[in-house]
Amino acid sequence: MANVRGKHRLQPIIESFTMAKGFTMTQRADASEQEFQASVPDAVRNAFHQAFGEAMASFGGIEAALMYVFTSLLQPANPTRGHDVFRSGIGFKGQLDMVSALVVSTDVDGELQQAWKQLRNRIEAVQSRRNKLAHMHVWQMSGLGLFGYDTKKKIEDLPVDWSRRQRHQSVFTTEKMQVYRQEFDEVARLIVEFEVKANNYVRRVGARAGKAKTPPEF
Repeated sequence: MANVRGKHRLQPIIESFTMAKGFTMTQRADASEQEFQASVPDAVRNAFHQAFGEAMASFGGIEAALMYVFTSLLQPANPTRGHDVFRSGIGFKGQLDMVSALVVSTDVDGELQQAWKQLRNRIEAVQSRRNKLAHMHVWQMSGLGLFGYDTKKKIEDLPVDWSRRQRHQSVFTTEKMQVYRQEFDEVARLIVEFEVKANNYVRRVGARAGKAKTPPEF
């Protein structure tokens, strides 16, 4: 989950803001944090956190859709048990590997494997973005807005100019997270389409196998 860092790394920004307000050095120590926190309008702050929450929730749709793909390929007598098996996978990659293994073992004529390969590439691409959102830290610039930033990078490396900072590839803004949410929704939709295709394929192959085992009538 993203979290908000303390003000110690932002002290130069805080000091510039409070001195511009006319605070003395003594007053600044008591008033800087309160004034700094209040410098971003609630509407801007709320929009940022809403975009974050919606993006993360949308990725949950990807995880749920994958569970149904797994169950459709496995065809357990009790679907709930198939869901339990999928959830037992260690980490997201482990769950993807479980689906991949079922695709390979189920697909007797190559119909599903190529489609799954392309879909998995899309899934892994958006998963990387989801992970960066989940582990970012949230910062704010006085009077301007909030932004998320990769915890593995130094905040000092970002441009000071707000417009340039927003465009930095390692910065997450409200607008960028809204785009991510749309991408997550699209990938979830593609997984649902693949699940329908996989379910139909398994049933079709099963039906063919059943007919092949039927003894001829005389």
